[in-house]
Amino acid sequence: MATYPQPAPAHDDYAASRAQLEAMIAGLSDTDMAACTQERLEDYLTHSGRELQRIAMQDYLDATARREERLAVVTGADQVTRRRAEPGRTRQLLTTVGPVEVSRIAYRAPKAANLHPADAVRLPDKAPERTIRLELTGGMDRYNWAINGKPYDPATIVAVRAGERVRIDYVNTTTMWHPMHLHGHTFAAGATGVRKDTAIVLPKQTLTTVFDAGNPGIWMIHCHNVYHAEAGMMTLLGYLT
Repeated sequence: MATYPQPAPAHDDYAASRAQLEAMIAGLSDTDMAACTQERLEDYLTHSGRELQRIAMQDYLDATARREERLAVVTGADQVTRRRAEPGRTRQLLTTVGPVEVSRIAYRAPKAANLHPADAVRLPDKAPERTIRLELTGGMDRYNWAINGKPYDPATIVAVRAGERVRIDYVNTTTMWHPMHLHGHTFAAGATGVRKDTAIVLPKQTLTTVFDAGNPGIWMIHCHNVYHAEAGMMTLLGYLT
């Protein structure tokens, strides 16, 4: 009897998400979980659920990339028309559920940086004249979020002087993400020096930023997770006279 080739099975865009969900459910059935406390159960569901969300987002982004169509001509926000395409260009994306990778067709010169400041706003090279270390401290168990181990105190002001190049090292000692926001200024972050006023500091990582002190006043520095800020992860930056 003649045989005929079978059509290839359809690609399952969400295979990894399904596997994570099955693993999460299997974990709930483990004998060690049978008599767990409510605190341990909530911790398990929070962490495994967050990873499930991250993988689902990654699956979605990968599926979107596979369906992306190559365009003949693209006009950018700068009104420049581009015809050269670089497929498979990837970049890291930090999200509220964890890091994912975005793959897209890039219409630009090959190997160009994904994110960089425009020449008009790029900070000129200059050594920092003042370095500030801000340790992000606290935890979910006691909800004692703070900076340098102390909750917000309006009497505590980190001092800078007008005209200085200031470096701030955000040292995240916690297991949580903290989007740190500096009022009144923008800073250069990362290897490319992209200009921002808020940047995520990953768990157990350090983020270095630099800015020029050119806006005298008293300005807030705080975690943009408002619950963390209200619990005490805030401080003040002020200018010496």
